[in-house]
Amino acid sequence: MAAPLTLQFRGRLRSRFATGAILSFGVFCGRVSAQTVYATFDPADSVYTSPVGINRFGAIAGWFQDTGGRIHAFARDARGIITTVDPPGALFCTRAFSINDLGVIAGSYYDANSIGHGFVRDAQGNIVSFEVPGSKDTQASTINDTGSVAGFYSDATGVHGFVRGADGTMTAFDPTGSAPYTVPHGINGMGAIAGYYIDLYSIHHGFVRTPQGAITRIDVPGSIGTEVNSINRAGGVAGRYWDTSGMVHAFVRTPQGAIIAFDPSGSDGTLAWSINNAGAVTGEYGDVNAMGNHGYVRDSGGTITSFDPPGSTNTVANSINETGTVTGAYSVPGFSAHGFVRQP
Repeated sequence: MAAPLTLQFRGRLRSRFATGAILSFGVFCGRVSAQTVYATFDPADSVYTSPVGINRFGAIAGWFQDTGGRIHAFARDARGIITTVDPPGALFCTRAFSINDLGVIAGSYYDANSIGHGFVRDAQGNIVSFEVPGSKDTQASTINDTGSVAGFYSDATGVHGFVRGADGTMTAFDPTGSAPYTVPHGINGMGAIAGYYIDLYSIHHGFVRTPQGAITRIDVPGSIGTEVNSINRAGGVAGRYWDTSGMVHAFVRTPQGAIIAFDPSGSDGTLAWSINNAGAVTGEYGDVNAMGNHGYVRDSGGTITSFDPPGSTNTVANSINETGTVTGAYSVPGFSAHGFVRQP
């Protein structure tokens, strides 16, 4: 049986301070609109469904755990039809993390020798597997509309970032000062990549890498660690950081470099997972009253709307598209996690 959803912030630890001004911790809180519509879904035989990415048209990619404990990727099209995805040679832990507007998904899987491979699957079901030469584990995290994929791989020296062009060309990279431990999380249509790295002192820093390869470090001032999780077309990013007490907060960074920190009212820890091209952000936060996790949407003006699918005791919001539609997972008593789509 899968573990229940917790405030297990899909991630790692963090630190430092640098350029960019924090504009505010101020939050405007809104109510869920009466027009909000939820759809719940699960692949057949799922006991734990984790939607991770949604494209402009409402197609979704993610992964699920079946009753036998095996993890598979899935693609759910805009009509709600779900297809299980397991690349040839996949023995366990197949997961999809991203889907572009052409319906191409990117993810990873492990073979019988416990070697990790990346893969892309087009809308017709054709799958191409790949590995970074010399790696022992390749993870494809994100894909853009040109078919460029970003992710990370491990070798004898550490964990490194990579970008794979649509033609299969691989480019490895690490920000200056990386341990090396580099984890790209997002790629935009221009090919700019966002993620985080860990330095030699185990401090986490966010970064943005331009299509030409120049890397800018991002640290929320006063933080002990920063991670970037998503990047939009204009270069705006969203992520999380840790303050000196160890509390986690969400932030956005504008294309001009201004950093805006935020927390929904009543938060006991906030994560920002996805930012769309309009600057709207989605993520989750822990309830200070120990009432589980809640999803939220923060619009470009700073208004935050908290939400939970009906009956939810724990909500994880992972991705938001251009129409403001959100996908993620929620738990109910007696079931580990269902997938959901929230239409505003």
